[in-house]
Amino acid sequence: MNEFKNTGGAKIGALKSSWPFATLNVTRNKLELNVSLIGKLVFLPGDIISLMPHPRGYKMGAGIKIHHKVPQYKDEVVFWSSKSPAELLRQIEATGFMANTDAIGHRAQTEVRELQTQGGFAMKTKPLVMLLTLWLAIVIYGAVNMSLTGSLVAFLSAMQLAFVVVILFAVVTLASPYFASGVLKPGYTIADVKKFLIFFIIIAVFMVVGFSISSNVV
Repeated sequence: MNEFKNTGGAKIGALKSSWPFATLNVTRNKLELNVSLIGKLVFLPGDIISLMPHPRGYKMGAGIKIHHKVPQYKDEVVFWSSKSPAELLRQIEATGFMANTDAIGHRAQTEVRELQTQGGFAMKTKPLVMLLTLWLAIVIYGAVNMSLTGSLVAFLSAMQLAFVVVILFAVVTLASPYFASGVLKPGYTIADVKKFLIFFIIIAVFMVVGFSISSNVV
């Protein structure tokens, strides 16, 4: 089976993701654009109206625009990489995807339609709301404690704890398939969000270190 896979950046609606957080994977039966937490968009050949070259834009490289007819997805879907638009289109064409008029298996089609119904976002709403609520509760506790005691260290310590909670959430999601199954929507895997979570962990670690240093010099 011919397959084309390329890493780059993407824009879905108003949201952009830079390299290397977008992956385009095309086979004869399916085109998949995985943009970590922004979304994983999956298309069958019949879902695509056209693939067109897209010019370089603000914080965007030149790439291809995916014109589609999946109502659950944003209208504007763009992928770009180090390859030229012409080369991207040529390699996609070589997979046979655009010329494929054969019906895929019922099970495979059902799986794709279920993913499309979810709209592309990888994580369930409830776990994210719970994480955000806990994070805000810790931050608010730190702010209240600071206002009562006049201690900036109390607030900085609370901020450290808040980001440690985020780090633990991300690490456990990556390490535990059981935990991940409760966080991710059906049809999504740890691999779909791995790049984003690792990047998020790195940022959160820097925040913890920064707040720790600040609390020691106050």
